[in-house]
Amino acid sequence: MKRTKIWKLRMVKDYESAKSHLIIGRILEENSSRLIVEGRTYHFGKNINRLQEISRGECGVRIIPWCRIELANELPDDFDYYNAVLEKRKQGIVLSDGENSCLIYADLGKPTD
Repeated sequence: MKRTKIWKLRMVKDYESAKSHLIIGRILEENSSRLIVEGRTYHFGKNINRLQEISRGECGVRIIPWCRIELANELPDDFDYYNAVLEKRKQGIVLSDGENSCLIYADLGKPTD
């Protein structure tokens, strides 16, 4: 049986004032030039004070060229990205499904214990 790959992808920003752009979802297909991902997008600016400052897109299929991907993190293959919710925690803002979580925005201005 083929293993499900759930990834968090950060897209390249072409200009300084661009918002951060993440997609979190299941890799449907990959080759040497692109990924096909079923997942949700998240957009946010440089400094976040409230969860409402993160824009959450609809779940859908997106084709992403490798050259537009700045960073990829593999998440647990049982991560429920479809129903996961944003939560404020000590280290910043995370996306959590109750069992698993991934960091969306690190609050670098505040020390963590």
